[in-house]
Amino acid sequence: MRILIQFHLLILFLSFTNKYQAQCKTDLDRENLKGSIKEVIETGIYAEKETKEINHIETTKYNKKARALGYTFASKHNDLKPANILYEFDAKGNRVVEKRYNIQNVLESKIEYFYDAAGNEIESRFYNEAVLDNFEYQKFDSICNKIEYKVFYSDSSLWLWYTFKYHNEWVEVFDHTDSSVSKSKKDIHGNDIEIIDYDKSGIQKKITRYAYTYDSKNNWIKQTTYINDKIYWIDERVIKYY
Repeated sequence: MRILIQFHLLILFLSFTNKYQAQCKTDLDRENLKGSIKEVIETGIYAEKETKEINHIETTKYNKKARALGYTFASKHNDLKPANILYEFDAKGNRVVEKRYNIQNVLESKIEYFYDAAGNEIESRFYNEAVLDNFEYQKFDSICNKIEYKVFYSDSSLWLWYTFKYHNEWVEVFDHTDSSVSKSKKDIHGNDIEIIDYDKSGIQKKITRYAYTYDSKNNWIKQTTYINDKIYWIDERVIKYY
């Protein structure tokens, strides 16, 4: 599932523009993908209770500058027929519009993206059939780690609000809407291997664990998700390199 938007405030930006531009993440960085990647075909498989049912297939194309060019999404609800999601870019190469089409190639929704002077996405606005549905913001620290994420309904009422803290190999996420906390741990390749969810009283609710198979570039090609030690989901990827 895609996280849509970013909000980044840079202190004393004018003095350090080049430094922060060098630190900010490419589309491949945000997906934790390594190498010169041309295309990723990801298949999501529902695997609970010994079933194996393809839920969706998503195909994303990248250029040699590590930018995503768009993707197709094929859902089981549409008999795995692909729908196109196309991007439009500004003169700097920033994605400014994402257009989502249905399987009949009719435009259904779009997302507009806005950036700060350093090239960080600072806001997105989601339109469903040309009507504003919601808008989102994110904040980042100086090395582009996400530290805050907010989503608002079209009437500006708050929908979601998360803040993030980083502790070596752990990331702590606080949900302001219900005062719950989740803590995630990563492996040496930067992928989540464990997420523990707690309620507002600090009582553990759920443990999600991930197991991986990697290719020669240390990109995972199979991710198996376990919830409370029971298999739930499998993602498989075919990665094509330049």
